[in-house]
Amino acid sequence: MSYIFDFNNSQLYKKWAEDPLNAKIITKQIELAYNMLAPIPGASILDIGCKLGYHLEFFIKKGLNAAGIEASPYLIDIATKKLENKVDIHKGVFEDLPFKDNSFDYSLLITALEFTENPIKTVEEACRVTKDKIFIGILNKYAVKNIERKIKGIFSDTIYKKARFFAIWEINNIIKSLMGDIPITWKTSYQPLPLIKESTLKNENLENILRKNPFGAFAGITAVLKPTFRTAPLKLKSLTKQTAGI
Repeated sequence: MSYIFDFNNSQLYKKWAEDPLNAKIITKQIELAYNMLAPIPGASILDIGCKLGYHLEFFIKKGLNAAGIEASPYLIDIATKKLENKVDIHKGVFEDLPFKDNSFDYSLLITALEFTENPIKTVEEACRVTKDKIFIGILNKYAVKNIERKIKGIFSDTIYKKARFFAIWEINNIIKSLMGDIPITWKTSYQPLPLIKESTLKNENLENILRKNPFGAFAGITAVLKPTFRTAPLKLKSLTKQTAGI
């Protein structure tokens, strides 16, 4: 069964996100998603696992027609108050999205796949409701920071104890198994490092190198989709010629 944030975890996550350092991490994740999707202003986008509403707020400011879906009623309550009902947030599971085929131009999952019961079905549903591109942001299982998180989850009751971490190649394989050989790109987002000044990280050449680091803490994968449609068998009426004497 997918893990759904309860009241305590929702409040802890809210407190974590309000820390200035963690707020920067969230912003970098959203910026990576935006840059890789390169959405057209006015287009529609679905945030699958919208959590506290930070992603939705960002995309609304960029002129996109955004909607969200979240499984936790406690996170929905926080996001709704934050956004002052400016956007529709639906309650539901990610493996069975309550939307028609190709309902959105873009969709994204940011650190949402880690808590789903069936990641493959979740990606399949994201592809089904999306026409152009999807973005999947994951906590990279090979990053030192996430290895620390996983170990900590073994010995203490943290949210990461409930999470399943992925590698970039695993997400690529899931997408290709569902959609065939479509264009897929990936980049990573660094987290603030204590020995490197923030001004140094703004160097464009260094930033490009860091984004192609397969061990970055947060990895973003974008896929360009081919629109898909559900089909239903049709009953065909055929006329048979009656032959005399038979």
